[in-house]
Amino acid sequence: MSALAAEFEGLELGDVRLNRRARKVLARLGDKPTA
Repeated sequence: MSALAAEFEGLELGDVRLNRRARKVLARLGDKPTA
């Protein structure tokens, strides 16, 4: 898990699917921040 994803671990958007998607996007962004 990237530091960025860890920072937003408690993120609650009100929908399980949105929460899962947001964590996935943040993890990918943290893995490659220049993308």
